[in-house]
Amino acid sequence: MIKWVEIIKENLKHHFVRDVAILQVGTIASTGLGFIASLVMARVFKPDLYGEYVLIFSLVGLIGLFMNVGSGDAATTLLAEAYNKKDRESILGIIAYFFKISSLTFIIVGLLGIILSPFLAEILYHQALIGQWARVILFSNIFLLGFSFYSLVLQVVRKITQYTILENINKLAVSFLIILAVVFGLGVWGAVVAQLAVTLIFAILAYYWYRKFQTNNQIFPTWLEIASAVFSINKKKYFLFGFQIAMDKNIVNFRSFIPTIAMGYLLASSEVAFYRIAFSYISLSTLLVSPISYILNIQLPKTKIFGLSSLKKRFFQTALISGVISSYLTLFFLMIAPFLIKLFYGNEYLPTLPAIYILAVNFAVSGFGVGLGAIFRTLNKMKYPLIINGIVVSLSILPAYILIKDFGMVGAAWWVTVVNVITIAVDFIVLNILFKKTGSLSV
Repeated sequence: MIKWVEIIKENLKHHFVRDVAILQVGTIASTGLGFIASLVMARVFKPDLYGEYVLIFSLVGLIGLFMNVGSGDAATTLLAEAYNKKDRESILGIIAYFFKISSLTFIIVGLLGIILSPFLAEILYHQALIGQWARVILFSNIFLLGFSFYSLVLQVVRKITQYTILENINKLAVSFLIILAVVFGLGVWGAVVAQLAVTLIFAILAYYWYRKFQTNNQIFPTWLEIASAVFSINKKKYFLFGFQIAMDKNIVNFRSFIPTIAMGYLLASSEVAFYRIAFSYISLSTLLVSPISYILNIQLPKTKIFGLSSLKKRFFQTALISGVISSYLTLFFLMIAPFLIKLFYGNEYLPTLPAIYILAVNFAVSGFGVGLGAIFRTLNKMKYPLIINGIVVSLSILPAYILIKDFGMVGAAWWVTVVNVITIAVDFIVLNILFKKTGSLSV
């Protein structure tokens, strides 16, 4: 026992392990808050209305695919490298790029999405009202920019404790206001307006938080410098790198929306609610491994400096540990699923159990692939996952439609699991080939 305590203490001396541990605690807290909010909504709204609430975010996510051009992901990776090199000029350019691209995409795509969302909701879900609700969430995205930027900066400078606390305060505020709105009978409108209110408040706070942070970290630009650089920065300089990341993530995100969109079109909204509960419940198994992917976005670019062998070793060690942890956690949540679903959600949500059993395989395997996106980005080989995900999604859309039409939410669970397992397996095969061909890698 003493030996294990010493091992834990020794590992906690490493920044990577300590940061992951802090994020894991934060993830558990934020997931707990989200769980309570979703539990209240599921209980009060009942399956039909809760299913409609889920469809709001499916529509918002679908529109969001066209708004995501990779500015955030590119900024995280590039800013981490620039900060480690203490390159103030590059830091200013990357931040200006982040704000310029993010603002342009909202003006061009976001406003169009706000206008068209009821029309799209009528086509996809036969309910234009879902689009009206979605408008509120889409409008809040522009105000989310400031807080997202400040969170990004905290990750880059490795202020993980502060980052975790702020993220959980934000989550607490959202969950608290949603619960109040639902309990006081304000319904779905109350829930979405609550999220808009929190976004506005944190946008204002982020402005003052960053200004205070910058006075103690002069390597980062002031708000005035950022505003000036936004108009002069050449957006093409970082766009290609960010766009490759965005295309890959958008394909993956589109793949995740396919079941919900298809169920919203083909099935009753209660089926959507059952699937959402099943997916959210078994995804609890990723509580301890999901923070690792955030840290790897910062850690792997640093490890890259020490050479390919160090990068390869760090990635595969992390993948193995994450996979083992997620597998054991998935088994645990699987065993207690019937009891917890009945206890928290009630008998009316027990039809979620078959989907939980199938999705368990998906989340057990997903742990092994937790750092795949980060490693491909670090190697600047985003074209490979982009091609893989594009082919997989193209070949699997028709099977998704058939499975969901014939087998409902169970068919959706099978589709998600099989597609994800195949994608992760192919990613690892390609990555292993890339590592062997060391001469082709720009490290």
